[in-house]
Amino acid sequence: MDGSKELEFYEYLIKYLGYLREHAWIENYHITRRRLGSGLSELGEFNITMEVQDLNQLKQPFQPVSPHNREIEKLYGDVYSLVKDVRFALYSDLESSKP
Repeated sequence: MDGSKELEFYEYLIKYLGYLREHAWIENYHITRRRLGSGLSELGEFNITMEVQDLNQLKQPFQPVSPHNREIEKLYGDVYSLVKDVRFALYSDLESSKP
């Protein structure tokens, strides 16, 4: 992402994730950025972590986008118009995976 779009992307992302948190579709979020060229470039420049209670809550943020909720559609569109080469992963706490 070129330097002129980084702040714009961050601002759009804060609005989108804030909206999801306001509606209790996520518990919290964290945005971190790779610094000084450290780390693998394949992992991307930004790391966005969304915290949820369970997998059902994780599904909720994506459902309002599909039935054409204009407010969230715009927020989603603003963020993803600036995204390229995205990678996703799903992690959980080790304690939650104990039998």
